[in-house]
Amino acid sequence: KIAHGLGVKPAGIWLKNRSSGAMWRGWHQSLSTDGTYNIKNIIMSSSGGENIYADQIRDLDSSTFTVRTTDANNGSVNKNGDNYIAYVFSEVEGYSRFGQYSGNSDSTRGTFVFTGFKPALVIIKKKNGDDNWEIHDSVRDPENPVDRALFLNSTAGESTGRNIDFCSNGFCQRNANGNTNESGYTYIFYAWAESPFKFANGR
Repeated sequence: KIAHGLGVKPAGIWLKNRSSGAMWRGWHQSLSTDGTYNIKNIIMSSSGGENIYADQIRDLDSSTFTVRTTDANNGSVNKNGDNYIAYVFSEVEGYSRFGQYSGNSDSTRGTFVFTGFKPALVIIKKKNGDDNWEIHDSVRDPENPVDRALFLNSTAGESTGRNIDFCSNGFCQRNANGNTNESGYTYIFYAWAESPFKFANGR
């Protein structure tokens, strides 16, 4: 068991082997479960959805989490002799929120996602399909629409025209692209506040 020190069950974990080459493994509280131990994971350096890479990070509670031990040479989470780093996140009212939403492919009245604060940073990934991780922030785009994106799993440069609005209490899709708002798909998100207070002002 690995202690995380949050005092509450985590909402997200990113884990990386520091000693040798291996993909980033991730867990998010909105990912699916499939059986006793098959807690589905996701990979930040891949465009793949949650349906692969299951059961690497698992068994989470308010003080610890565990990783797969059936293969002591598993480089992603538990290779013998290697060092690892884990970033472990919890939700804090008015500061951070980690959830999911459904896309609708409507660039005019796109899906609105409630966070309870005005976002400064939002990371989005299609949960049940293949598409890039998309990153939006209020530093590169201080005014709406927030149209410039970076891709967590890609070496490509900044992409434009990927419109999202940052609102006083969440964010709203203003696009129909597959990365963030395709009908029939579910998306997970990580969001952090522009002003870490319970109530944030709109633009």
